[in-house]
Amino acid sequence: MSERQVIWVRAGVTTFTCLCEECLAEPEPKVETLAYRAAKVAGRLRAEADVGFTRCHRGHPISIRRVGRTAA
Repeated sequence: MSERQVIWVRAGVTTFTCLCEECLAEPEPKVETLAYRAAKVAGRLRAEADVGFTRCHRGHPISIRRVGRTAA
């Protein structure tokens, strides 16, 4: 995959769980039956942050972006 993965979280949300799309696109032959489990990514985004970055277990970059923040 050439496009960067982005996980969108709502205002107020501080934890996320997703699947790495790149891992799912090319699972390792030994883990095909556990592809979803191996591709799982979980983390936290501070409540005051609008952008964060993480990587899956295989090292694929993933951006986390917040949507729906209300103006203070």
